[in-house]
Amino acid sequence: MTHKSFSDSDKIFHSDGHRVGQIAADQGLSPADISNGVKTLQESMDDLNEAILRNAATQGVQVACSKGCDWCCYQPVFANNFEMLRLIRHIRKKFSSTQISMILKKAATKNLAVSNLSESKMLRHKAACPLLENGVCTVYDARPMACRIYLSTSLESCRHFFNHPSDKHKYPMLLEFPLRAGRMLNEGFTAAMRQNGQPSREYRLEEGLLLFLQEPDLDSESLSDFNI
Repeated sequence: MTHKSFSDSDKIFHSDGHRVGQIAADQGLSPADISNGVKTLQESMDDLNEAILRNAATQGVQVACSKGCDWCCYQPVFANNFEMLRLIRHIRKKFSSTQISMILKKAATKNLAVSNLSESKMLRHKAACPLLENGVCTVYDARPMACRIYLSTSLESCRHFFNHPSDKHKYPMLLEFPLRAGRMLNEGFTAAMRQNGQPSREYRLEEGLLLFLQEPDLDSESLSDFNI
């Protein structure tokens, strides 16, 4: 997508994301600086979602997503290296070594199941997120942008997509605005990172967990490790 194809709202969110990224760069581009920038970006998306939900309610539009509803948590999730940085730091701070070992075990199982699939088959494959436990996200505060912007207006459409992923005629009925807003925020942030010498790369969530969560020292990380 080029800037010429951006809508006015796209340009605003891209600019907001770029501004947050540039602030992280100006602060020094340490892992903490970038992680805090991603946190700011994600929290701004959460605030936007709350406004969207309030507006939807006044328009008689019901958003079906709620705690314990995990139909979308079995499909592929992608996160860039900066989101992975924040997620890994969060897990290292909040989880025990036993819990981390379990996450890695589940990530390895899912990665083995999908790593050799074609892209089309991988996108249709259903397997639980390694961070899902009893229908609840265990890293909700630090979850990637892709999870934050997935707002469905139809539980039945999500259930159908889970049970019939090859059906090309019926997909989850998602709100378009948060999808575009979150994407633009992330693209603006990664653009600022690239301009300041930090390349971006996208990972499947389980792939990123396996790459970055196995360091023996859980109290530190090298920023270069997240630019693989």
